[in-house]
Amino acid sequence: MSNPQRRFYAGLELVVLFGLWFVNVWGIWRLTGASVWTAAGFVCLAGTVGLSIKLRRPDWKGAGFRVDNFGAALVQVSLPVLLFAGLFFITIRLTGVSFQVAPGPQVLQTVFSGIAQQAFFLGYLLQRWNAVLANPIGAVVANALAFGLIHLPHVFLTVLTFFGGLFLGALFLRARNVLALGLAHGVLSVLLVPTLRLMGAMETTQIGPPELSPLAAEVARQLQPEDRIGIGPHGISPIQIGQTFTVRIERIGDAVASVEINRDQLLSFLQDRRRVFCFLLEEDFERYVKPFSNPQGFLLGQRYIWRRQFNFDRAFFQDVFGGSGDIPVLGAFRRRVFLLSNRPAAG
Repeated sequence: MSNPQRRFYAGLELVVLFGLWFVNVWGIWRLTGASVWTAAGFVCLAGTVGLSIKLRRPDWKGAGFRVDNFGAALVQVSLPVLLFAGLFFITIRLTGVSFQVAPGPQVLQTVFSGIAQQAFFLGYLLQRWNAVLANPIGAVVANALAFGLIHLPHVFLTVLTFFGGLFLGALFLRARNVLALGLAHGVLSVLLVPTLRLMGAMETTQIGPPELSPLAAEVARQLQPEDRIGIGPHGISPIQIGQTFTVRIERIGDAVASVEINRDQLLSFLQDRRRVFCFLLEEDFERYVKPFSNPQGFLLGQRYIWRRQFNFDRAFFQDVFGGSGDIPVLGAFRRRVFLLSNRPAAG
C-alpha cells in the first residue's frame, strides 16, 4: 500500500472512531443512559479498533508494546515525572492545601486504568495520527487534543488532560514504551487527583454529559422554593446530576453508616411534610426503603448509569451470567437509579 493510501485509510479510521465516540456519548448515551444501545455503540468502537489491527497487522514493538527496553524507558520517564510531582507538591504547600493520597483499594485500579489508557492513546491512536500527519510532534499534539476533547464538558479536566497528553506523548517519543508511560500516568493520577479534588479544581473525572441529567430536568420542572432534594448514601454524587437548583442538594445517610441509620434518615426524609425529591440507587431502595415504608413513595423516573467500581466476586459473576433482575452481562456493568418523591408528579 502506498503512503497516500495509508494516510487516507488512517484518516478514515480516525473519522469513524471519533464519529462513533461522539454519536454514542453525546447522542445515544445522553438519550438512553446505560442501555443496550450504548453498549452496542462501545462494541462498535472496539470492533473498529479490532478490525483495524487485524487488517493492518501493526508493528507492536514499534508502537511501544515491548519489554526489552522497559528498564531504560522507566529511567527516562521517572525523572520528569518526579520533577513534575515535586513542583506540584511545592505549589500546594505554598498555597496551604493539605496533600491527599488515593485510598489503598483505588491505587491498583488507578494504575491499571493509566496503563490501559496509554496502551490505547500511545500504542494505537498516536500511531494512526502519525500515519496521517507523517510528523511525530504533530501527531503528539493531535493525540493530546483528542485526549482532552473526550473529557468534555468539564473544562478543567479537558485542559488538564490535554497538557497531560502533551507531557506523556513527548516522553513517549523518547522512551518508546507503553507500559512505562502507562505506569507514569497511573502514578501521577494517584498522587495528584485526590488533592485536586480537595482543592475543588477537579470535581469529577466523568466523561460526557451528566449521567442523571434527564432526572434532574424532571426535578427542575417541578421544583418549588420550599422543596428539598436529596441523594442516597451510595453511588450517587451531585456531579452526576449536573444541574444547579435553587435549593441545596442534601446527602441522606452515609456510605459508612449502619443499615439502621441510613434507613431512619431516608424514611424521615421521604416522610417530610414538605415535598422532597430523592435520587436513590435501586439496591438502596430495596435495602432501606421498600421493606419499611408504607406508602413507599412515588416513582417519578428511573435511569441506568454505568458502574464505576467493580468487585469481582460471586455477585458480579451472577450478574454476568444471570442478570439478577437485569440483562445478563449488561447487569454487571450498570446500576439503576430511582427518582422518588413523597408526592405524585405535578401536571
